[in-house]
Amino acid sequence: MDVSPIAVGMHCYTRMLTSKSHPVVLTVFPGHVRIAAENEVFYNGPADQLEAKYKTLKASIEVRPAGGKPLYIAALGAASSGEHSPAQVEEILRNQERAAQDPQASQLEAGRTVWIGGSNHADGTYGGGLQILAGRELGTLKRVGAMVTEALYAVGVRPL
Repeated sequence: MDVSPIAVGMHCYTRMLTSKSHPVVLTVFPGHVRIAAENEVFYNGPADQLEAKYKTLKASIEVRPAGGKPLYIAALGAASSGEHSPAQVEEILRNQERAAQDPQASQLEAGRTVWIGGSNHADGTYGGGLQILAGRELGTLKRVGAMVTEALYAVGVRPL
């Protein structure tokens, strides 16, 4: 029996400290990872060609494809980020329903959780970071980041 893919709605930053992020579906299979926006694929290939590290201070996951530029994946997007499209939401919900019923996929917290990230309150202003703390977004960012990192390592992504 095949293991169901785990899909999580994240946001991809192509560089750190930018106000632009892309709503993506991060899909993990045994030995394979896909990070795709609605009209752009950031990575689609073998898990062992990726390195990842969860950065607790920034509550993001740095993902480095072999020979490629690093990507930063976070549970919440930039304040000016768009929302996930209806097709992306449908893909996440469909895959997570199957993963929750799969004995192997559901062993991971990411396989039992539906997460579709929105945008955060850090709008680049001086007080933007304080709004994240006041809105308890930092806890969400950290919880989802740790959960997704566990799933990445479980499918063969190497620690950075």
